[in-house]
Amino acid sequence: SADRANVVRYDTPSFNGFQGSVSSAQSGAIDGAVRYAGKVAGLDVQGGIGYVAFNNENTFDSQISGSLTAKHSSGFAGTVAYGERDRETGADAEFWYAKVGYDLGNTEVAVDYAVAEDVVVGDEVTSWGLGAQHDLGKGVSVGALYRTFELDRTADAQDIDLLALTARVKF
Repeated sequence: SADRANVVRYDTPSFNGFQGSVSSAQSGAIDGAVRYAGKVAGLDVQGGIGYVAFNNENTFDSQISGSLTAKHSSGFAGTVAYGERDRETGADAEFWYAKVGYDLGNTEVAVDYAVAEDVVVGDEVTSWGLGAQHDLGKGVSVGALYRTFELDRTADAQDIDLLALTARVKF
């Protein structure tokens, strides 16, 4: 299928929480990433940054994106992410995302906000959400979320509101 590619990839061994990877795809794309997982100043931290050069007939020349998550022992956590795709012509696409959450033991709550610009040239999408998840034990959890999407486009577009109830069973 057109969305699958043959890829050769190398992942480095982990060193002090850092790990790197590089790959080359049959399509000509070449990418690399660096990831980190460990403790910094009493925080559990995970993060990564990656870059890809598409080197083919893609609309985009390259992409860079990264994220950073930190969790304090008190239960507070936060995540930030940013990404940008460089187009051959026209405006580059970019997004950013932020999330703040709190872990109450068996229940977690979080709120997030995101903005994506020029994924389709001229469009801006904003989204925010609020969610909660409760662990019932033995791999079962239930949750609820509310999310809204707003599209800023020259043509008229209605906002989308989403309300969901979730159940998850881990085997």
